[in-house]
Amino acid sequence: MNRSSFLLLPILAGVLSSFFSTDVAAHRSGVGPLRASMAMEKHHRAAHTGRLLLAKRVMGLPPAARDALTLERLYRRQGKIESAVLMYQGLLDRSADPLLRQIAHRRLARIAWRQGDAVAAEKHLRESLDEQLSRQ
Repeated sequence: MNRSSFLLLPILAGVLSSFFSTDVAAHRSGVGPLRASMAMEKHHRAAHTGRLLLAKRVMGLPPAARDALTLERLYRRQGKIESAVLMYQGLLDRSADPLLRQIAHRRLARIAWRQGDAVAAEKHLRESLDEQLSRQ
């Protein structure tokens, strides 16, 4: 081998290794650009469908329940969880509607559970269950 082949050999090896490493990396991922965009489109479609189903379920509720859920969402976005708790406790104090009371107990239980208070969550769920059983 002459001196020029010693200079060209590392360059050729670098080009070949970059060619094969790119091909292998693309093969390992298994997701080409078209597949990735199709997967993202499917994910967005499923999320949209989930939001529509939730909206339909909420629209079947009485207006007071929809307002309470909307207020809770507003309070959560503002970081005022205690305001949501007070709102639901006030709803329990003032309302005799079984559906509103059930929603309030469930939402209070969920808030308590998220804050790590399993005892309060259990208390609200048991009260809701007791109220439902007493109406039967």
